[in-house]
Amino acid sequence: MKKLLNRKDDNELFPLEVYKLVCSVASDANLINESIRWTEDWLNALDRTGDNANVALAVLCKVRLAVLELKSLRLVCVSGTVPGIERLEDLEAKVSVAIEGLGSVVRGRKHDLELLLQETGQLRRNSLGLLTAMPHDGPKVADTSTHVVDRSTKAIGKKVRCICDQAFKSVVQFCRKYMSMGISEEEHSQLQLILVPAIDTILSACLSGFDTECFESWENAESLLCECSAAVKVMERERPGYIDRFYERLSNVYYQIYLLYRKSPGSESKATRALRRSVSIMDQRPTSELVTASVSRKYQILGSSYLAARDYRRSEDAFLLAIKIAATTGSLNKFEEQATHSESVRQLVNSTDKEIVMIGAILTGLVKIASRKNDGVAAELRFDDIGLSVAIRGLLLEWTLSLALDQMDDDGSVMRTVGERLLDIYELEEMPIRRSRVIAKLLGLSVDRPNLLDPEAMRGLGEEVLEWANSISFSDLDEDTNLQAFKDDVVAHCSIGLGFSVWVHGTPQPELVWNAFRLWNGIIQHEGSWLGISNRIDNANKVIKRLEMAVEFFGMKGEADLRLAALGLLLEFRKLERPVNSNALITTYTRLGLQYLRLGYSGKAGMSIGKAQVWLKRSEDNITTATQLEWHLAYTEYLVGIGNLEKGLQCFYAANIIASQDEDLSSAKSSGAKIAERIRVNMIIADAAYVTSLIAFEKGNANESLLHARRCVRLNSRAWAGLENLGKDFSSTKSRITDTLSANMQALSLSGSKPREYSASHDALNLPKLWPLVSSLHLGYIQAANIYRHLGMIRESIYFMNHALKTVEAVDAKPSIDRTKVMLGDLKVRCGEMNEGSAMLENAGQSIGGGRAMVSFQIAVGNLERLNGNLEAEIEAYRRAEEALNSLVTNIMNKAEKSGNSELSNQIEQLSSSGTEKSPPRRPKTPTRRGGRAATALKSADAKLSSEKEVPPIESECTTLLKQKGDIQRLIARSMALQGECESATETLEQAAKLPAGNQEIISQGLVEAINHLQKAFSLVSSDPVFSSLQESTISLPSVTLSLELVRSSMASPVKKSIRKVTVKKTKAFIEVLEQARDCLLKVHSKAMRSGSSTTIPRVASLLTSIIVLLSAMTDLKGRGPEHPLFASYSLELQKGLATQREKLVVETEKHGAIAQETLQWPEIGASGVITATLDAAPFEFSSFRAEYIDIIPKEWAAVSVTMSENRKELYITRFQAEKSQLMVRLPLNRHNSRDDYLALIEYDAAMEELKEIIQRSNASTHQAKYMENKADRAQWWSERQELDDQMKALLEGIERAWLGGFKGIFSQYPKNPALFARFKASFDKVLSKLPSRKRKKAGKVDIDPRILELFIALGNPEGQDLDEALTDLIFFVVDILQFHGEGNAYDEIDIDTMVIAMTGALTAYHDEASFNPEEVKVEVDHIILILDKSVQMLPWESMPCLRGHSVSRLPSLAALRNRIVQMQGTITHPSRPGYYITRTSGGYILNPDSDLKNTQKMFENDLKALPGQWTGIVNRSPTEEEFKEILVNSDVLLYFGHGSGAHYIPARTIRKLDRCAVACLMGCSSGSLKDAGEFEPYGMPTNYLLAGCPAVLANLWDVTDKDIDKFTKEVFGKWGLLVTEPTDKKRAGKKHGNSLVEAVAAARDKCVMRYLNGAAPVVYGIPAYFG
Repeated sequence: MKKLLNRKDDNELFPLEVYKLVCSVASDANLINESIRWTEDWLNALDRTGDNANVALAVLCKVRLAVLELKSLRLVCVSGTVPGIERLEDLEAKVSVAIEGLGSVVRGRKHDLELLLQETGQLRRNSLGLLTAMPHDGPKVADTSTHVVDRSTKAIGKKVRCICDQAFKSVVQFCRKYMSMGISEEEHSQLQLILVPAIDTILSACLSGFDTECFESWENAESLLCECSAAVKVMERERPGYIDRFYERLSNVYYQIYLLYRKSPGSESKATRALRRSVSIMDQRPTSELVTASVSRKYQILGSSYLAARDYRRSEDAFLLAIKIAATTGSLNKFEEQATHSESVRQLVNSTDKEIVMIGAILTGLVKIASRKNDGVAAELRFDDIGLSVAIRGLLLEWTLSLALDQMDDDGSVMRTVGERLLDIYELEEMPIRRSRVIAKLLGLSVDRPNLLDPEAMRGLGEEVLEWANSISFSDLDEDTNLQAFKDDVVAHCSIGLGFSVWVHGTPQPELVWNAFRLWNGIIQHEGSWLGISNRIDNANKVIKRLEMAVEFFGMKGEADLRLAALGLLLEFRKLERPVNSNALITTYTRLGLQYLRLGYSGKAGMSIGKAQVWLKRSEDNITTATQLEWHLAYTEYLVGIGNLEKGLQCFYAANIIASQDEDLSSAKSSGAKIAERIRVNMIIADAAYVTSLIAFEKGNANESLLHARRCVRLNSRAWAGLENLGKDFSSTKSRITDTLSANMQALSLSGSKPREYSASHDALNLPKLWPLVSSLHLGYIQAANIYRHLGMIRESIYFMNHALKTVEAVDAKPSIDRTKVMLGDLKVRCGEMNEGSAMLENAGQSIGGGRAMVSFQIAVGNLERLNGNLEAEIEAYRRAEEALNSLVTNIMNKAEKSGNSELSNQIEQLSSSGTEKSPPRRPKTPTRRGGRAATALKSADAKLSSEKEVPPIESECTTLLKQKGDIQRLIARSMALQGECESATETLEQAAKLPAGNQEIISQGLVEAINHLQKAFSLVSSDPVFSSLQESTISLPSVTLSLELVRSSMASPVKKSIRKVTVKKTKAFIEVLEQARDCLLKVHSKAMRSGSSTTIPRVASLLTSIIVLLSAMTDLKGRGPEHPLFASYSLELQKGLATQREKLVVETEKHGAIAQETLQWPEIGASGVITATLDAAPFEFSSFRAEYIDIIPKEWAAVSVTMSENRKELYITRFQAEKSQLMVRLPLNRHNSRDDYLALIEYDAAMEELKEIIQRSNASTHQAKYMENKADRAQWWSERQELDDQMKALLEGIERAWLGGFKGIFSQYPKNPALFARFKASFDKVLSKLPSRKRKKAGKVDIDPRILELFIALGNPEGQDLDEALTDLIFFVVDILQFHGEGNAYDEIDIDTMVIAMTGALTAYHDEASFNPEEVKVEVDHIILILDKSVQMLPWESMPCLRGHSVSRLPSLAALRNRIVQMQGTITHPSRPGYYITRTSGGYILNPDSDLKNTQKMFENDLKALPGQWTGIVNRSPTEEEFKEILVNSDVLLYFGHGSGAHYIPARTIRKLDRCAVACLMGCSSGSLKDAGEFEPYGMPTNYLLAGCPAVLANLWDVTDKDIDKFTKEVFGKWGLLVTEPTDKKRAGKKHGNSLVEAVAAARDKCVMRYLNGAAPVVYGIPAYFG
């Protein structure tokens, strides 16, 4: 053999057997080269024979040559060298020849075919050997770049792979062909040894080197796998049962190719193709193979792939096949028993079992398909054609329903369809719990999407469940017997779902919600652990979410008891929850505490917030910033609520630090943050702003409090708009209220000159996303309204209260609606809108609930009864309020005694029960001072719990309620005192004094105590012959000369000696009680002026003034400061100045807000740049009052303050002049009643009613003038106008005579001469000497103060006027002064007539002498500024006889006067008459803007156009707001000839925020009218101009006719020097200074035909304005 192998001659021939033998030996000996040579020779020898029978052997030779070449290359690769391309080409050629040969074999000798089969085995093995031997670290080639090497290696590897794959394929193909040749069983066995490894090799190597970016890789793999599949099918047909899991493996290879494609971007369709082949190859395979090949899972993935490609039909087919296969394989059967016996549905679907997860994915996909198809049929969700049991089908549909609910983004048709199928499957008799479970889900949906399901149908289903639940026993559960444990949970879900559903649709049934709470609470009490709860509740987390929704829902609805119960139940779940959710637990504790606090239960609030603090400290590292901030804000609100402001501030500052250090919170503020994050931060900052407002108000800074309250509203409104936009796609409710947030923000005017517009409708608040906002928004509105009310700005208060009402009306929150209506109705009653306010209260009273709402209602009713004069009914209402409050206190105290696990049960039972008999109220124990308790409250939760036992229980539990109780008791005491029940009032006040009190309560206590003391004082002297008439007597400050007072001041007792004779004890007691009343007020005066409400301040000031005046009439001692008699006038002027200043501060705040940008920064207390009321808290102090506000008045001016007392029975008039002490007189309106000379009494209310009637009739006739078409009508019209004119004149004359009487001289501007005055005084003393007291020649006669004498002189010359009544009034006044100062005179002994005659002569002598020597007299004052309070400002004082024709203007306060005096000083360039100087060349006019005053336009147009200088004219068209504003800001004077005040062209808020304002002449109807606001300050356009700094405003108090007012205006402008109408006017115009605007108005009144009806209407607000 060796010789043969080493033969020399290659051409030597041998027999074929020799070739065959030698080839085999050489191959076996690994002599590759020799084997190749001999194989080639053998092949040649076979070819030479030409025998077709040798074809198989020839192919064998070709295959062997390929095998030998593969061996050779494998050895090269093993050495680490990559074969060259030439070698590969040789290999490819030989393999191709071999493959071609194998394909050509169709028959042959059996032995030859067997040999060939074995050789194909060698071909497979060596091909695999080469493939695996290819080096992976790259070829070892020198001097070649890595890039080139990589590319070469890749190409060579790809080439080798291709050659080997072809070899593998040819082997399988030959084996398949071999099986078709009719082989024996033994041959089959031999074939298996070749074919099976060949298929294994292909399946194993198929993925190696697969390139997803190369299509050839897929084609090659597909070709190989298809060949394998064909071979397996043939093999299975030939030998059934012997396939060795090849189908499964083929499927998995395709699946692996799918995974490769899935990882490759853009290869989705290729991946789907591979996945489709993976599942299709398993068609018709046995169940066991389907299971092992995970065919259901693959169909599910295929369905998801089609779904992603939006091929819904194929996706649906794939999903349904997946379900069908799962059912076939029994995958669904294994959890049927679990679903019907032990586990809840939620536990099942949340399982991590792969098959359950797969089913979930399938159902999710089917739901998405059905939703997108939205054909209303959802046939793919029937599951009724795959042979499922009812239980499994029902479970799949339940699962599908849950998925449909979770991802519902259509109209709900899928959910409805699935729900209907479930209700068809689950019969109440057979599967009641499962049916109820479905109904519960549908009811829950009807709450989330109210218009999705038929409410009546849902109500019927819910009632069906509840009826079943109330009537079944354990044996009635039928197929659901094993689900008994879930019954209570399912029924609770149905009950609360039905409760919510009917509530949303307007028919609340709270008992349904209470029933759900009881059932869930019963489960908690019975199980006591999270595991136990999970075995009783289908989905405990869902219950928690439902309770959280209930908390938000009932918070939105204003149902405090239900919200409280929901929070309590939620807390129990949170405490048992595992793992513990610390954030949620703290939040629940915090919100529960806040709810208790706002209900008035401060003790329980502290306990709950304290427990939250324990958890906060325990889990400090895991607590989110939002949770920490919520707790800090709640704790701050709690501390402020119980009066511990200092600690509240500390807590608030801590929250600020937390917020500033949180990066997520800071990033959420940026403009690039997600809208949801910005909304979240918005709401947090809004809550912080609300708490800041509470703090600022408690500190006494109402203005800053208002700033934060408005910010709270603005931020919540912005969050509202954002949330509505987020949920817009889900909202299907129709808008009922068309108010937009844009309008809201325009009115708020805090977000800029042009507020941002957020489109939002009130109806959107019904969206669940907005529920939490409702209560916050409502709270913010109420807080802002209350602060505005406190500041006296009634319009703004009503505005915000109306929006609070709209907010809760939009969500039909009946309790909140009633509470808000009570507040709004009470507000309207107090501001004078009695009819509307009482109607609103009556409406609220019909449905008002109990608790604090009833308390507020009864208080409002009591106030209404007071205003109607029903004092007994007033007290009864307050008693009812106190009773309701006592019931609340008793209720909370009873609850405080109960503890343990039953506490929540007791709470639910008590809150849900109706008609429970109330326990009698407990009498409060003497409480500990709240400061001591607050100082230690909640230092830690443990400290809180331990220290609380040391605090009296009632104050501990009910601080807020007890504060309110004190308020009620003070109201009762006040009414009692005014009815003369002073002792009862004293007892009530003593009780009130023991209750907790804040600043406002302290002020109120002092005020009512003073009222009670005053009434007690009058009761002491009611029978005294001297002092019983004190209330009806005129009193002045001063009244007697200072010298006498100094003498008497040395006396030990302030009581006059003459009084000590008979009634000294009673009188002394009277004075002592008066002093007690004064001291009560002085204790709270400063606090009231700084932080009191707008209604409290005037009461304190008026009462203090009254008491000081009374004391000054009876005592000689003068203290310093508040005890000084002149403190009376200071107090009155201070309260007027405060009203002005407060409104000005609010305007400045608005300006600040207009500039500031909302950056979502944490609010700060007293932030820099914020205008606060602590700046100049009082406009003036008593010590500087004269220097800063009186002496600054020009000597030529006098300010006369006119104030009506609170009881409308006394008029206080004070005259202020620079460098002179003020003169105050108290004029009782009924002082004439006690005299013999009867003078008709004009009561205040009657006078105002008559004035109102005249104005109303005048206004009506004014607007009827244009309809007078014939002469008779015009005559009647003129007659009525003349009648009204006469009536107005008579009213003013009557008021002057009855109210002012002899004291009208306090307004006068009379000539003064010292010598003449001395003579008059001598005459006066002579007249007094005729008095009986003077005839007794007793020492120590009283010397009347000279200013009293001036009142006589100021009456003027008796010639031409009847002064008898006036002189009588003054003489009685003087007699009273003497009487109260020890000179007693019996009135019947006084000859009044003789004294009147004598005084008339003295007056005549004075004035005649003055007229004879005019150079020796002077008139010091040429202008009067009236400082009118709210009760008298509507009267045309300027047209009263004593003032008509004189220079008189008006202002609301001395503070407003001082501002204008300071302002005018910059306009006076040289000595001249004092006033505000403007230029005639700078102005603007708006003439006939509505184009309906043609005569007015004709009268003025030419004259106005002829004005010199830069005048802006707008004629016969409407001005824009900007044009109107431009004139006011940049001109010296505005002339407005249109209707009204022009408010329809420029809003009030625009004017009041101006930094500069021109002198304004507003000649429209009622342009100067201030609307009466009851207890509050009146408001109108003049107020806005004054706030803007306008020096002077000419305006009309009521409607006027155009012709008359045009003539008047023309005359005014001529006399003022604006228009030149006559040569004399030109002469005057040439002077440096003509008449002031005020003088021109006074001189022009009589130019009107209707001298009073039109002539009295124009008044000037401000100071004299001159052209200079």
